[in-house]
Amino acid sequence: MHKRVAISLNCIAEKLDHEDDEIIFVDWNSPDHLPTLIEDIFDTLTLKAQGRIRTFRVRSSIHNELSPADSKRPTIEPFARNVGIRRSNPKNEWILNTNTDMVFLSKEGSLSKLISQLPKGFYNTYRYEIPEYLWNSTSRLHSAEFMDKLHNWSSSARLIRKVFLQREDHIVPDGPGDFQLAPRETFFELNGFPETMRYGWHVDSAMSELLVGKLGFPIILEEDQLEGFHCNHLRHLTHFHTSNEKQNEYEYGVDIVLSEDNWGLVDRAIEEVNVPNLDLVINESLKKLGCRASVQPESSVDVVADIFYPADLTLTFLVDLLVTKQTNSQVMYLGFNQRVKDQLSEIVQGFSLKFDASEIGNDLNYNSLKLNSTSLIIIDLGIDEASTHGTQIKDLSIPIRAGMAKLAENLPSLAQILRSKSPNTEIAVIGPLSWGLKLILSNDFQTPLFNNYSQILAGRVREVPQSQNSNLGKKLTQAEIRNHFGLPISRDLVSSVFRFALRFTPSWLKRILKPAVYFFFRSIQKLR
Repeated sequence: MHKRVAISLNCIAEKLDHEDDEIIFVDWNSPDHLPTLIEDIFDTLTLKAQGRIRTFRVRSSIHNELSPADSKRPTIEPFARNVGIRRSNPKNEWILNTNTDMVFLSKEGSLSKLISQLPKGFYNTYRYEIPEYLWNSTSRLHSAEFMDKLHNWSSSARLIRKVFLQREDHIVPDGPGDFQLAPRETFFELNGFPETMRYGWHVDSAMSELLVGKLGFPIILEEDQLEGFHCNHLRHLTHFHTSNEKQNEYEYGVDIVLSEDNWGLVDRAIEEVNVPNLDLVINESLKKLGCRASVQPESSVDVVADIFYPADLTLTFLVDLLVTKQTNSQVMYLGFNQRVKDQLSEIVQGFSLKFDASEIGNDLNYNSLKLNSTSLIIIDLGIDEASTHGTQIKDLSIPIRAGMAKLAENLPSLAQILRSKSPNTEIAVIGPLSWGLKLILSNDFQTPLFNNYSQILAGRVREVPQSQNSNLGKKLTQAEIRNHFGLPISRDLVSSVFRFALRFTPSWLKRILKPAVYFFFRSIQKLR
């Protein structure tokens, strides 16, 4: 998909030359933790396309709110198109509704010039197909060369075939949604596309009928004016080609319910993504971090055993979680590293996000967290190696070690809170984690099992835990956490685990194991 979208946008931009011309792309329902499609392909767009493109991002939460319960389609077409129409530049008299797999050849050369010479009306053009192997064999960056080849293909390979849809009193080219040109004011008079049509199919036909009611029968631009080519992509079927999905009910001539006056989600704060500005913010963020220092090779065993971590490196990777967050959403930090907290505050605010590093209570049990508009919770279970706390676990104060242990111990409780109140909130646990702690985390959260480089494990809460811990399992978990942070393990905890093990041990072995196990645990505490 990325290639045909880039080809389409680059070729359309090549045909625009009026100063107010714009290409509006609505990125609907991309996963919140991923960038928009335009951000993904921005380096494959020509300078002309980069200068014309405006990208609006509609988040998954809005899609889920508007999508019918019996629909699994990833887009709701009339809303997506209306978001773009409603936010279009009022200086432009015309709006062309099309798709990002279309390429247009104009005898005038300039699409802007052609449209400026048209009288007020509703315009269509026939859609011709380009086989996938042809468009896929070209460079997406060389749009002028691509259109020259397309002109030759359409002649020598006889790609021209005109297919129309027969209405009662007129004809419409097949695939009418690939080229619907009409005055901007008319789209606004009609409240855009009918937003009652929330399933797939027939949205373009309904819009066509509404435009006919306002402007008369569509005028079909013939090949001496314009040719429209569709980059065929039937190798990989989209959701429009699945037969078991419910479709919109539509019959020509039957009254169409118009959208409400708040059409186009005009009452919602829809993000406009500016990729060049984002690059500047990223560069400014990196400047806030420390310069490269000489480092020594580290064993992976030492990396997870040592509670100290290189904060500047970790923060560099943490930015990866910030760049896709919704503007003005909240990022929360829970931890004991003042320098990390200060640097993170500057970086977060640079991305137009809100930063919260407030205390969560002496018991550190997450119940007091205010999750309204919180998109990311950062839980710091390590210590910045550049801090003044020392170089070994035993150098840290007991309250700091106990605080980190409590944050780790209460992760299952945090999972329960997020499941009930904010399942889309992402968490990022940073710092060196033992293998046991990673398993504890992954039981409730969809995180990677390990990340020894940046030491960030990020993800969302699981709908249900992978397993339910028994009382013994919870005690073993507590022992693992306390041992990791160099805290004494209670005699009661040791006794519980030991007594359970003794149930399956012969009498002669019990007499040997009992003193040995207690000696072992006492030795660990002295070493820590």
